[in-house]
Amino acid sequence: MNTYKASNVPLKDFIKFLEHMGAKKIRTTGGHYIFSHRDLKRPIPIQTHIDPVPKFIVLEVINYFGISSKDMWEIIKPPKGTTKRAPGPARKGKRAIKKNK
Repeated sequence: MNTYKASNVPLKDFIKFLEHMGAKKIRTTGGHYIFSHRDLKRPIPIQTHIDPVPKFIVLEVINYFGISSKDMWEIIKPPKGTTKRAPGPARKGKRAIKKNK
């Protein structure tokens, strides 16, 4: 299975991608977020009520930026081992991790 497909991109992740590429949300009109970027000739409308984002919209946007779907996914979800997560709080209660005796 190709993990870098342009289909089934969650709305939240696609908005994260647009913001990473420098697009700014300039307004919300009806059920659409309108993004703008200084290098693009026209704004990018994204439907807020359709999740995941339709494939044709994803393809159009990555073509605007001149990147591949693989590059987009690496921005949205970097490969494991490239980012560090902050340690979470210690677990307590019944589900606490038991130490070896």
